[in-house]
Amino acid sequence: MTIYQATETLTPQINLIKLEFREFSVDNLVLRQINDIFLNAGFTLPEKNLSSYGKRRKLVQAYYNYANWEIQETFQNFLKVIEYTLQLFYIEEDTKKSLRNLCIKNEFKIKDGKIIREDLIVSKNLFDEQFPAGLPFGIPKPYFSIAAENGTQKLNFELQSGLGLLKG
Repeated sequence: MTIYQATETLTPQINLIKLEFREFSVDNLVLRQINDIFLNAGFTLPEKNLSSYGKRRKLVQAYYNYANWEIQETFQNFLKVIEYTLQLFYIEEDTKKSLRNLCIKNEFKIKDGKIIREDLIVSKNLFDEQFPAGLPFGIPKPYFSIAAENGTQKLNFELQSGLGLLKG
């Protein structure tokens, strides 16, 4: 399933959390905070002057309208907006709890400060995810090794005559 298909089937739910987050922002943030959060998360606006957007609701809606919601990166950036909001020190813990509950209500998980929606996780390169060391092909059987290196695992193939390795 591509991200486009996933977001297409979840569009009502995505629109709901966008709406609820907009209202949360209106109730709990000021224009400068909203702008900083969205900019830090990777959103942009054509107009740099905040006063041209006036109200908080209008500013959040402008960020929503200017973004391309048919690509995964936009939705991932939106999740960063929520994560950054949860990290703000000047928001009371009860307010953060209501935002966490909003995420949970919309079937998002919160783990280690990250907002996760597992059915929307699509890697940019599925081949590398499925075959991190590459995909050997040929008549001989490949020699494969896993070695510990700096606290992680490194995967290797020993290439030999008659054996190729697909990467990427």
